[in-house]
Amino acid sequence: MHKKIIALFLAMALAVTGLTGCSIFGTKVVLTTSLTDSTVCRVGEETVSVAQAKVFLMNYRNSYEKVYGKGIIKVSDGNQSLEKYTKKTTLSVLAKMKTMKLLAEKMKISLSKEETEKVRKAAAEYYNSLSKGDLSVLSVNEEAIEELYRDMAVATKLYTDLTGGVSSEVSDDDARVMLVKQLVVADAATAKTVEKKLKAGTAFENLISYYSNETGDTIALYRQKMSDTAYQVLKQLDDEEVSHCIQENGKYYFYKIVSRIDRELTNENKSVILKEWARAAFDTVYQKFCKKLSSDYNEEVWEDISLKEGKECTTSSFFEVFDKHLGYLKQE
Repeated sequence: MHKKIIALFLAMALAVTGLTGCSIFGTKVVLTTSLTDSTVCRVGEETVSVAQAKVFLMNYRNSYEKVYGKGIIKVSDGNQSLEKYTKKTTLSVLAKMKTMKLLAEKMKISLSKEETEKVRKAAAEYYNSLSKGDLSVLSVNEEAIEELYRDMAVATKLYTDLTGGVSSEVSDDDARVMLVKQLVVADAATAKTVEKKLKAGTAFENLISYYSNETGDTIALYRQKMSDTAYQVLKQLDDEEVSHCIQENGKYYFYKIVSRIDRELTNENKSVILKEWARAAFDTVYQKFCKKLSSDYNEEVWEDISLKEGKECTTSSFFEVFDKHLGYLKQE
């Protein structure tokens, strides 16, 4: 249960920033004592302050606690605590944000006057929402908040620019999701028996209950997860038709088509595929750029930060305020 909770929190952390799919820093990572006590890490010439890192960390923690209750940060999956998991994720996200800022500068991608003004307004709104307790823990000023929002906005524009040329069309055939019932047997002799009974007119459902090693429930088959052999057979069938025996992975499969293309699931799958294409297009450029960067990580300073402390800090709206003013920059 705890493993599921921690995995859920990681997804939440990456989703709210939109900075997914990266390793921590570039290919060259140096644990160092050369950075000041107020600096968490450096990527190229860009640095992240302790105060800025705490903005992310405390907003993550407080968002978790609003949903799951106080003390959730102490949860562990047996290998690592949610606190350690959150800190690792935050460091990765912040490093990627700074890397994307540098890449944007190289590609001459910057904010417009209108976007810069929205950053300023967002920073003012968030900073003014902070209580005395928040400020005592974060030790952050409005300029530092503005820098974070500006970097997030630039990173978002970069991602949109790099993925803008990706095709926005996915065919029904590429994204097809079929609904089927399957009958699975483990040996050729039983498969031949099933074939004979099907030819004799025995109901498919009756054969499932008697012979199949799998449940008889209707399942969804996704094109990208199917073998070409199975897909070429099944796409030729109409609803209610039954396939011949398909031998794969040491087993013998028979399928009855419930829906040769489920429109709702297929449309959802198209969105998933488009995001995968966009991510691949971005990663091609991003990973190549990362290899040219060196990165410093102030381990001693980072390890001293605890999410179990600073309970007087309750702010949780940092990412919501960004989305309110600049969320339109995100490519869906």
